[in-house]
Amino acid sequence: MRRLASRSSPLQRKSIGALQDAEQEILFGGSYSRKGSVDERERPKKWSKPPSPMASASAIAESSSSSGLQAWLEELKSSDASIAQMAAVLRRCVAERDLGSGIGAHRLIQQLGLGSNVFLANLLIHMYGKLGALESGRALFDAMPERNKFTWSIVLAAHAQNGRNRAALDLYEQMSATGVEIDDVLVATVIGICANLGDLAAGRKIHARVATSTNAQNGHLYARRALDLFREMERRGIRPDAFTYSSVAAACAAIGPAAIDAGRALHLQILKSGFHSDVALDNTLLNMYARCGSIVEARKLFDGMRRRSVISWSTMVAAYAHGGHHLQALDLYKAMESSSPAVKPNCITHANALSACAALGDLAEGRRIHARVVAEEWSGAAVVCSALIHMYAKCSCLDDARRVFDELRHRDLVCWNSMVAAYAQLGHLGSAVAVYREMVLDGTDPSSITLIGLVIGASHAGRVEDGRGYFVEFVDHHREVELLWEHYMCLVDLLGRCGWLQDAEELVETMPFEPCVTGWMTLLSGCRIHGDVERAEHAAEMVGELEPGGEGAQSILMLGALAEKEWDVMSLIKRHLG
Repeated sequence: MRRLASRSSPLQRKSIGALQDAEQEILFGGSYSRKGSVDERERPKKWSKPPSPMASASAIAESSSSSGLQAWLEELKSSDASIAQMAAVLRRCVAERDLGSGIGAHRLIQQLGLGSNVFLANLLIHMYGKLGALESGRALFDAMPERNKFTWSIVLAAHAQNGRNRAALDLYEQMSATGVEIDDVLVATVIGICANLGDLAAGRKIHARVATSTNAQNGHLYARRALDLFREMERRGIRPDAFTYSSVAAACAAIGPAAIDAGRALHLQILKSGFHSDVALDNTLLNMYARCGSIVEARKLFDGMRRRSVISWSTMVAAYAHGGHHLQALDLYKAMESSSPAVKPNCITHANALSACAALGDLAEGRRIHARVVAEEWSGAAVVCSALIHMYAKCSCLDDARRVFDELRHRDLVCWNSMVAAYAQLGHLGSAVAVYREMVLDGTDPSSITLIGLVIGASHAGRVEDGRGYFVEFVDHHREVELLWEHYMCLVDLLGRCGWLQDAEELVETMPFEPCVTGWMTLLSGCRIHGDVERAEHAAEMVGELEPGGEGAQSILMLGALAEKEWDVMSLIKRHLG
């Protein structure tokens, strides 16, 4: 895991960023087709149909009077107007405070068949709110079949601007129950609404909810704090909603098996609260049970769900794949499209199914999934390509793995690391290093996972000096990469395999981590390979001290199990990436 210079931003900076996102939606829109929905974060670069030369969007935007707007509307009625042109008209209506032209534009949008476009609907709600016609904006919002987070932000702002603070607060509660992402600028707005109403209880409830959610998203340490905050909410009589429950379930998932009892109690409380039919919340509970190691309970919940989304299926497939139940993962993956209603896998589902194929060494099924991925146009997704590289490498098909890698236009860090690991695992150290050098030249910074691949590759190739050299290179030239326990274990393994037993022992004793059984057992493996009985007895004694009874060391000495042990770099990478 790499250290970041500034992992989190202050509330003000995040609020500004969220506000800029909302302004992008209002001012510029997104890249879209005539019938498509909006990608809120990109300005339009290409329209599905070029605008009429008589009425370009920029010309409409520069119009400076209501009469000019009426002229543009008449012009657009006689042509097949584009989304860009209609968006420009709506913005101009707001600037000129011309509600009559805005209503005319709304009517034209309906006539053109653009009424279901989320981007234009958001602009219409914004316009009605700004021009004092809140009821028209709210009616449009209520009728929308599809909404994005900007839709909610805009309608909330419209209510607040028109003095409808209580209705805005009710909308916020409705939004929270749907599982829509709630950002800092929206929270600040709602807290302001609470202040306008003098509603201290509502403000405290929102504050507690946000604190719980934020803590749940920041790892194991904060997850426990999130659980503490949730218990404090209960003591104070603050009633949780679906968003809060989802955040607490995520906190239990982050903690893992130690939080299974808390997770079960949470699930029971959710059922009693009447949220059992919330698909988004059920998906979070599925993930919680899986991450806490209770696959049986996850499957029981999955089977009992009234409605299942693709996320539900993907979560359950992932639970089986990551839990070592690879055949069940593939069976569930195949059952998706025969379900009622049928559900098509997404890129995450495909990736987890490929992971199961890799673990089983099922090349035939892996190739079938690959063909399907190509047919469904998921082959450009980095997560799928990484899984394909992993699968082909585990099945010893390096040429296929390399072909997938070479065909990928945009390679992220995970794809680069997967290719390094593929070569390293099969003993092709030179090729692994070549990919690493290419990665650096490409401008992608290596990570701790890259170093694991290189050192393990050197270990498999018996190249001690090379392995140590990569270790030193990362210390000297990639100081942003944090050296992990796994790196030292890989280096101990390398030294032990190649007979550098004294160096391996010194490294186990001096590495900057707590003494561990794994380090001494790895050394013990090297001692057995090279017949160093005296050092082996010392290593076994240390294992005995760290693991009372010393059963692990005795088993290794008797059966020689660790001598045949191979470091599985691909599995190590998967485990480290979580």
